[in-house]
Amino acid sequence: MKHMVIITATALTLSGCMSIGPDKYLHAYGGALVAVSGKTVGLTDKQSCAASLAVGVAKEVIDPIFSIPDVFATAVVCVPLLLKENNND
Repeated sequence: MKHMVIITATALTLSGCMSIGPDKYLHAYGGALVAVSGKTVGLTDKQSCAASLAVGVAKEVIDPIFSIPDVFATAVVCVPLLLKENNND
């Protein structure tokens, strides 16, 4: 979990395609919370990633303006989950 948070924060900080502000960090932490919750209830890494992406898209659908960078910020937690080597997918 600790490594996932560090990698997520680093990915957000180094990303050149989105402006980093408090909103993007909140999206990333929300996505991480969804992914960790998914892992806790027994989802695979890919399923947890899909859940984070789904939450990001759903949140933007209800917003007045759909923001692709916000969806990316929410789903950035997928990077360490998908790069992690394991056989439970």
